[in-house]
Amino acid sequence: MARKIVCLLNEFLNMLLLSAVLLLFLYGCYGLWDSKIVYEAADKLQYEVYKPTQNQPSFEELQSRNPDVLGWLCVYGTGIDYPLVQGADNDTYLNTNVMCEYALSGSIFLDAKNQRDFSDFNSLIYGHHMEKSAMFGDVGKFLEPDYFEEHKYGSIYYAGKNHGIDFFAMLSVDAYDTGVYRPAVVGQEVQQEYLDGIWAKAVQKRHMQVTTDDRIVLLSTCDSQTTSGRHILVGKLTDDVKKNAFETDTQEGNSMINKVEQQSAGDLIRQMPKWIWAVLGFVLLIATLILWKHHKRKQRKMGDTDGDKKEQNGM
Repeated sequence: MARKIVCLLNEFLNMLLLSAVLLLFLYGCYGLWDSKIVYEAADKLQYEVYKPTQNQPSFEELQSRNPDVLGWLCVYGTGIDYPLVQGADNDTYLNTNVMCEYALSGSIFLDAKNQRDFSDFNSLIYGHHMEKSAMFGDVGKFLEPDYFEEHKYGSIYYAGKNHGIDFFAMLSVDAYDTGVYRPAVVGQEVQQEYLDGIWAKAVQKRHMQVTTDDRIVLLSTCDSQTTSGRHILVGKLTDDVKKNAFETDTQEGNSMINKVEQQSAGDLIRQMPKWIWAVLGFVLLIATLILWKHHKRKQRKMGDTDGDKKEQNGM
């Protein structure tokens, strides 16, 4: 009787362990699927049809769907090419896309304290740092001297007109740096102090005349290496919209959805993160050990049964 209880307990523990292993496997699969969904939601090409043009009913349609849409931001040669929104507060679009749907990738949004017409001296724009050049994922690249030198311009559409952006500084600061995170600074003396602070904190900078008579924009995103770290790309608004020399390359290479659709199963497997491979390997190892142990126990049990039968026959 005691032997049967021990066997039942062993079976129960094996099943419990196998269930835990299967749950780990399912969690790994879910992580892969969830990552795919998040980056599809951040794909800028889903908004391409609404991008402002000379005939702009498509952009007006987007604004009619969401009145918080105020413009369009593009940083030449990067994955930053998105509609721009402004919510009632800075939490509104952290996890909401421009279609007002829940999305972990959120939206590119203007600080709630700034004016929608960019009449403020300094306007702050926020976006999540994401891999694969999604949202503001490329902002951190401006810390590299060559990348900063090669990517000088951008554009921002608002109030029915396109405006140029000339980038002149790249900052790496703390999220609680009130010297930078102060939208709509007022007063010439305070504005000059703000500018001086930008120049002093700049990791990369470009010699350019910027005065308190100008209007500047700051593109802010998280630093993936530190919890409270922030990367900020700073540019000056101008009426001179430079030509996008990267336009062809950008159109050819930035659709996350197209890449996923065109990939074979082998491509997706090769791109799976190492931690998923580790989980799958662990699952396979444990499952193999459990099956082997179960098989050996079954063989031993059958041997014991045969031995009992022989003893009974001998008697």
